[in-house]
Amino acid sequence: YRHCAHRDYQAPHEIKMTPDGRGKGVFILNDVKKDDYLWEYEGELLNTKEHDRRAPYYESASLSYILEIKDRGESVFIDATLDIPQFSPGRFLNHSYVNPNVKLCQFKDARENVRVGMVTTKAIKKGEEVLFDYGDQSAESVKHFPWLLHA
Repeated sequence: YRHCAHRDYQAPHEIKMTPDGRGKGVFILNDVKKDDYLWEYEGELLNTKEHDRRAPYYESASLSYILEIKDRGESVFIDATLDIPQFSPGRFLNHSYVNPNVKLCQFKDARENVRVGMVTTKAIKKGEEVLFDYGDQSAESVKHFPWLLHA
């Protein structure tokens, strides 16, 4: 997506509690069109060894904002768990397998680091929550998190 080149841009948004009690979510403040770039999923890039070191702590605390992506067949992880103000709102997007309205857009920066942007898959009206499919519907994940298939 050429839209991912605009990685310094962040669509106007509000992070607030969801009305149905799922926790924090991201709500768009202006209408956006299909294929609009919203923002980057920002965080610390981790290799598999560092991910495996952190994952047990995050899982025990039920606190993880790690996104796994593939780069040349290798897993790369973006850890947005720390609440750092310059991180984008992407870490607060909730899951929807049924009705996602954004998808991930992978690209490389000038240093060849892998990055991930978020692009709309349909128009989103002002006030709507921004949602994406976390992509893990494996039997093991669904066993622990059955909502993955119904959200």
